[in-house]
Amino acid sequence: MTVKCFEDNSFVKELAKTDGKNKVMVVDGGGSRRRALLGDQVAMDCVNSGWEGLVIYGSIRDVDEIGKLNIGVQALGMHPCKTIKRNEGQKHVPVTFGGVTIATGDFIACDNNGIVVNQTSMFNDDN
Repeated sequence: MTVKCFEDNSFVKELAKTDGKNKVMVVDGGGSRRRALLGDQVAMDCVNSGWEGLVIYGSIRDVDEIGKLNIGVQALGMHPCKTIKRNEGQKHVPVTFGGVTIATGDFIACDNNGIVVNQTSMFNDDN
């Protein structure tokens, strides 16, 4: 599931409270390192809603607390400042960063070495 926003995590916060089972939230924050698009409270909402993880082209905060949660998070870096809530951004639109375009419904696999994106599942029921 994709979100495009710049220094405003209103839609990230909104989606964090929706059913995230078998889903990864991909957030295009424009690469900004001036505001954190995810903090411990929104991350906990994601955990409680069953999200598998978040990929954030931007910054996060509360890194130590988030690291203790049962959710995978990839981000460019960290910044202590929260965003200003303006309800600006877009949900479910293709986002492009790192030379890759990701759309809602694409399949993503992540680990500490990187991120792989595919338009069809890399996994099947036989694995």
